Amino acid sequence: MNFIIREYISILKEDGELDLLLVDLLFEQGYAIKYKPEKGRQYGVDIYAEQKQKGKVSEIKIVTVKRGNINRNDWDGNSNAIKQSIEDIIDTYIPKHLTNKEQQLPITITLATNGTISQNLNLVWTAFKQKHSKNNVVVNFLGIDDITNQIKEDFLFDTLLDKKNQALFRKTLAFMDLTDYQYYHYVQLLDALLDKTILRKRELQKTIRLIKLLLDLMFKWSDEVGNLKSAVTLSHITLLKTYNFLTKSNKLELKYIQVEYFKLYDLSRLIAVDYYNKVNDHYFVEQSVQRYSKNHLEYGLRTWEELGLISILGHFELQQYWVYLQNKNKAGQEIFLRSLTDVSKSLTSFVSKNSSLNYPLYDDHLIEFNLAMQFLRMYQKDDFCLQWIEKILISLHNQYQIKQLFPLFRPNYEKLVDIYFGKSKQKLESSMLLASLLDWCIILNSEKTYNKVIELTKLFEDKISIQTWYPTEDTVDICLAEEYCSKSGNVFSFKNIPSFKEYKNNMIELREKFVKAKAFKPYNLGMEVLHHIASFHHKQLPLTFLYHRFVK
Repeated sequence: MNFIIREYISILKEDGELDLLLVDLLFEQGYAIKYKPEKGRQYGVDIYAEQKQKGKVSEIKIVTVKRGNINRNDWDGNSNAIKQSIEDIIDTYIPKHLTNKEQQLPITITLATNGTISQNLNLVWTAFKQKHSKNNVVVNFLGIDDITNQIKEDFLFDTLLDKKNQALFRKTLAFMDLTDYQYYHYVQLLDALLDKTILRKRELQKTIRLIKLLLDLMFKWSDEVGNLKSAVTLSHITLLKTYNFLTKSNKLELKYIQVEYFKLYDLSRLIAVDYYNKVNDHYFVEQSVQRYSKNHLEYGLRTWEELGLISILGHFELQQYWVYLQNKNKAGQEIFLRSLTDVSKSLTSFVSKNSSLNYPLYDDHLIEFNLAMQFLRMYQKDDFCLQWIEKILISLHNQYQIKQLFPLFRPNYEKLVDIYFGKSKQKLESSMLLASLLDWCIILNSEKTYNKVIELTKLFEDKISIQTWYPTEDTVDICLAEEYCSKSGNVFSFKNIPSFKEYKNNMIELREKFVKAKAFKPYNLGMEVLHHIASFHHKQLPLTFLYHRFVK
């Protein structure tokens, strides 16, 4: 594990990565962080922390952070040189910013880096350290090997990650470059970590922080092996499993646990943004995903998966925008409004450039369809949404007429191939996709398009049962768990589609009858996107209240 941790530390950036890891490390060592890293340092100070005993400050730790190996130029070659930073701490920061009482306490000034000190600088550094380490002030160095060892010790790698768990983690990293890897080693690892977690505050914090560290490590590793999508999937697994554990143990109500969980949430959003930035150019190229697919059917399946990933990022950014809107932070609002605009352009372009998104192959594709439609509806792209529905209706009609193929109710690739190439005939069963299309015609207030759905169903001669699912009280506690819609809720079936007005009234009536959004914890915590992630990852139906709320 030493090698893996060391490699991870070595690729961290100075701002927002290495410095935040050091903050977590100091916290694990019992320090209270008084000043966290911000853009630009104050008199050489990146991190200011205090150690307390019996409620009183007993020691002060001041850290200046640098990335990479330290050479002579880094040491004394410019105005931002390390020597100048440490001298600013000693000559200016300590005398002017600490009280007389604080200045008498033991003070450690640490130069921290994810590299080493160059050999030709060793004598200079030793002399500087000896000169300024006097009385109660100590100047020291924390290099990559020191950080590696402290992480192993303070994050309890050897305790929480026993040999079996370390093997599972190494296997996860080893298979991350494979596009069809199912991550079952990581699922086993998470289950093992959470199952043996002691539910006391300190131990619980350590476990969640270790999980975040592992996710961050896998994030960096996935970038190195050229498969960032794997980090996105791993972040979804992490968010859902950790949430389910915390709710089951009744710990998510605790403020300190919410703080730790939000860190996982923020990292997952960062991973989604990084993936988006890496592949965004492809969203504006005609059928760009096709070159990564072996055949036409695989191309279709890949585009629907990609649609879900773009849409989830859109929901992440919507959530961030709402936070800044509630806090009346105009600068934050502007940042995320620009982000929302970018994602909206990418999403609409991707749909337009890939005709396979007009051909859902599985009934389950209503999941990605709903994810995209909810985001686009929030962004007021109603005309685009209606045009897309009409293209889907035309494609469903043509696909059935030519290939006798309608979206399979249960995903089965071999069966799909056989039907597509005429080797077997499809037995029409049920469709929740048709119900979803009807719902969106109501939401977008288009009776014309609604009637086109009715026309399409006449092709099937009442052979298809249209179904819709509503969450109930028993869905609330398992809303992010696997098979949440299979194990809870009510399903309604019908073959004869009522009039536009009657269907709309039924939607409003059922919306009021069934469980409300406020009953669900992720929604109340301001993390509505977790519902979308659970639907996408577990391939479960979306919670109807998330989009039926648009019906007026």
